[in-house]
Amino acid sequence: MQKISERKLECRKCPVPKPEKVETRLELACTKFGKQLETNRALVDEMKHLTMERALVIKTYKRLEMELATLSIELAGIVCRHEHKAHYNTRWASV
Repeated sequence: MQKISERKLECRKCPVPKPEKVETRLELACTKFGKQLETNRALVDEMKHLTMERALVIKTYKRLEMELATLSIELAGIVCRHEHKAHYNTRWASV
């Protein structure tokens, strides 16, 4: 039985990798994974920043919308008073 297993080991076409090569491959894989991790962290930070900017833009837009509505109401009141005065003045002028 031992002779058969020894033959199988000898008949392999692929050489057994040397420990040095395995360590080098492992180091390369760790380096690549580390770079990907740093990139992912940077992307997450950028997304957080963009989300905060988006919230600020939405808040500013809503504030401007409310100011516009207030100005529209004030303008409508001014126009109404102006028309009322014009109507009042023409009424007294005709008498």
